[in-house]
Amino acid sequence: MQASFISNTNPPGSFPATLDVRTKLFLCVLSSLSAIILSSPLALAPLLAVSALYALSSKNIKKILIAYVVIFLMLGVSTIFIVLLRLVCPELAAMEFRNFLTPFLRIILMLNVVLGLALSSRVQSLLMALKSLRLPSLIYIPTSVMIRFIPTFLNDAKQVLQALKIRGYPLTPRTMFMHPLHSLRVLFVPLVFRALRSSDDLAMAAELKGVGLSNSIVPYRQQTLQSRDLAVSAFAVLLATASFTIQAYHGGFSMGMH
Repeated sequence: MQASFISNTNPPGSFPATLDVRTKLFLCVLSSLSAIILSSPLALAPLLAVSALYALSSKNIKKILIAYVVIFLMLGVSTIFIVLLRLVCPELAAMEFRNFLTPFLRIILMLNVVLGLALSSRVQSLLMALKSLRLPSLIYIPTSVMIRFIPTFLNDAKQVLQALKIRGYPLTPRTMFMHPLHSLRVLFVPLVFRALRSSDDLAMAAELKGVGLSNSIVPYRQQTLQSRDLAVSAFAVLLATASFTIQAYHGGFSMGMH
């Protein structure tokens, strides 16, 4: 079964794999709060740079590039429609470009830290970490499955692209530009079916592993916080503090309203 509930897709020797799951969860929470509050691209820049290095240190370069390609395609499509809207509605020309750029910077920030977590964590370890926070199973089980779904979906996308290449229809920028509707059909329809199949596999794997019997879950490895986890958490807090300071000197805080 491809969507194994305990599989670890991270290559050996990667930096995120050496961190405790709770540390990586803390990085995700801290990044999400920063993404909600910070609105200045200059304030988001340090977090983006460090989070990109964090994601790349997982050594899953191809999967990360696939995720980045999707994000930049979204940015490109949005930019085209923004230009068209400014031509149709001249009053939009007064709006600053950073109002459109900031949401994508926030998405990239969260993408980096979530990929670092998803590509380097066993789901059983993630379950135990979330359960240690006294969260109800209604929250921590779907959260674990969603995080595990990310690398599975990236593998599915890779298989679909390989299948299209074998059938003589490689998706290139030229073919997607010349035949956009056909390219979307041959790409997204198989992805939807693969995503449904993978979600079923994950659900069955969770049931077979006895996730419903919460009292009998035994951790595969004992989770202990090391000095590296404390150092990474402290560095993340200092970096977030620096970003908030930059935001304070560039227009104050807007709580994500821009």
